[in-house]
Amino acid sequence: MDSEAIINVLDQGGPLAIVRYFQWTSFSKSYSQSRYSLLILDPRHRDITEVDIPQEALPRVIPRLEGFQPIHRSAEGTVWERNGFGAKARRLVPRAKRLALIAQKG
Repeated sequence: MDSEAIINVLDQGGPLAIVRYFQWTSFSKSYSQSRYSLLILDPRHRDITEVDIPQEALPRVIPRLEGFQPIHRSAEGTVWERNGFGAKARRLVPRAKRLALIAQKG
């Protein structure tokens, strides 16, 4: 998904989550880069689509986090949600699909 499509999804106002995590480089464990992923709820297919947000799109994405609520914060990263994404995902998406999404990042 390109930057414009990501901005359009953010501007639509549907239930979304944004995950910020840190990626450590192989040459230095003290240097990390922030990475962002957008989680889009697909109620029609009872699934969650994950889209990596390109670094060049971040200056346009970060200001749009105003309507998002932080739901998890730790040394490994942060999760923000909008319009009850977590509750709707638990209700619509089968547990196995949610666990598979978590496992692929782990």
